[in-house]
Amino acid sequence: YEDKMGSDGKGYIDNRRLGMVMLNFIDSQLSKLIYETNNAGGSFYAAKVNAPTTVKLTYGQKLSEAELKGQTGDGTWTFADGDYVPTYEDYKNGKTFEVVFTSNKGGFRATTAQVAITDFTKKTIKVTVDNKTISYGDEIPELTYTIDEATPLVKNDTADDLRITLQVEEIPESGLLTVGSSWCISGSSQSDMYDVKITNGFLNVKAKEITIEADNQNKTYGQETPELTWHMDETQLVG
Repeated sequence: YEDKMGSDGKGYIDNRRLGMVMLNFIDSQLSKLIYETNNAGGSFYAAKVNAPTTVKLTYGQKLSEAELKGQTGDGTWTFADGDYVPTYEDYKNGKTFEVVFTSNKGGFRATTAQVAITDFTKKTIKVTVDNKTISYGDEIPELTYTIDEATPLVKNDTADDLRITLQVEEIPESGLLTVGSSWCISGSSQSDMYDVKITNGFLNVKAKEITIEADNQNKTYGQETPELTWHMDETQLVG
């Protein structure tokens, strides 16, 4: 080979000439890729693109549903494991996930990168505190709530993941709630994954039912009716 501009003088063809030689033996699409890559001084194997810098999703969404921003390139960035549902721990610990760039132009190999979730939004859940009714003197029952069917939990999660605490507000020190009164049952949540919207309930107090028995009485014809009396089991009384 006599072309000194394309040779190192030792019989080897440099990259520029090698590329030109290769153009004669491969298809036109790949030839174009080699030519453009060599002229740009870049890599033949990967398109010059930037991976997403912002990955935003709401808890419960799959990676494929995440909102991506900051990426460049004439093509599409997708997650390799698009069906995976990230957890709050993934976000907190900075776990990374593989994204793949597929060029709209032919001839480029897929480009991959590792990205972490940058914006993690809690999933909104609506719950309603259940109303309760007690009799005067009864202890406060277990407080419960109902999750709105329109805002279900993420698959495999349970109510425990909402980390809700319920309480009756402003209970008197005596603990006795007056008959006919209603007391607000409110709640709060410490969940890392759910933004819980709580509708308060009420604890209503009704009169305590007790049983009394009338005493039997006897009288002789013509006599006045004796005093009528009754008795009861006093353990029914409060206090």
